[in-house]
Amino acid sequence: MAVWVYMLELENGHYYTGWTTDPVRRFKEHVNRRKGASATRISKPRHIAACWKIEGGKSEALRVEAYIKKQKRIEKERIVAKPEALLNSLKISFEGSFSIYPGGIADFKNG
Repeated sequence: MAVWVYMLELENGHYYTGWTTDPVRRFKEHVNRRKGASATRISKPRHIAACWKIEGGKSEALRVEAYIKKQKRIEKERIVAKPEALLNSLKISFEGSFSIYPGGIADFKNG
């Protein structure tokens, strides 16, 4: 099963990083503020800034999510501007494949 790590840009300019098995559903949950992190209930998401599909499973996705969350804002901005840079930054070995889906929710309809 594919697991996704995603970054949202919020209305207050901050980034939120999370993981899911269904990025379209999860984005809608954040936008509608029905479920999820307090950060996205306080400041509504503008868009999906970047997203990575991780075939290796939940444990790898959680490691990527933790790595991104530990980064300073300037590094997060670099990752959003060039999502493939995350591949070069990670010091984690993945058992599965790692795909990059930068941009908005439309990118997931065929992914």
